Amino acid sequence: MRIEGVEAIPSGVRFSGRVTEAAPAQDSDGRGRMTLAFEAVQLPDGSHTSLHTRPLVLRAPTTKKKDAGIVGGLTAAGAVVGGLLGGKGGAVGGAVVGGAAGVAVVTTDKGREVTLPSRAPLSVEVAESFTVSRPKSR
Repeated sequence: MRIEGVEAIPSGVRFSGRVTEAAPAQDSDGRGRMTLAFEAVQLPDGSHTSLHTRPLVLRAPTTKKKDAGIVGGLTAAGAVVGGLLGGKGGAVGGAVVGGAAGVAVVTTDKGREVTLPSRAPLSVEVAESFTVSRPKSR
């Protein structure tokens, strides 16, 4: 963070806060959700400064492409197997059965959870002004 061209808070500092909300994928439309609120920053000199940020809401990525691939793949596999076993009519029936199996797999999947790796870069918006001491010039 730079203020008037001076680095006030360097990248890589440690923030602390709390999880204010968390919901697993199965309870939030197949996409896990987590909300964070940051409350303090530890500066390079070891001092801590209190701060208040706007809630940071994290959502797991959507699974629509993966789901479409599963349904499409099982539809195609069903058509191939049905075609081998029953000719043209068997291919149509196999595609229907394969597609239904794909839909069953997708609808029983619990979805994706939110993951936040250590040292993940995050962008937060400060909700209130706060004070940090200007680094001493050398």
